[in-house]
Amino acid sequence: MLFSEGQMSECKSAVLMTDALPPAKQLLRDKGYDANWLRQALVARGITACISSKANRAKPIEHDRMVARAIAGA
Repeated sequence: MLFSEGQMSECKSAVLMTDALPPAKQLLRDKGYDANWLRQALVARGITACISSKANRAKPIEHDRMVARAIAGA
């Protein structure tokens, strides 16, 4: 569990959590976690990113929308 200040962005808190991630096949996060460095860190650990792209990304990166919907509806 990570407690952070209320105004801290998700990406900044992800820096603190990346090393603590348990073994996983896929990581599902919202667009607040859309950062190239995070995607690269996940690939290095063999984890597939299921992260929706931010609206300002020049070329949106595809993600598994079915997985995202299933989790969001749970």
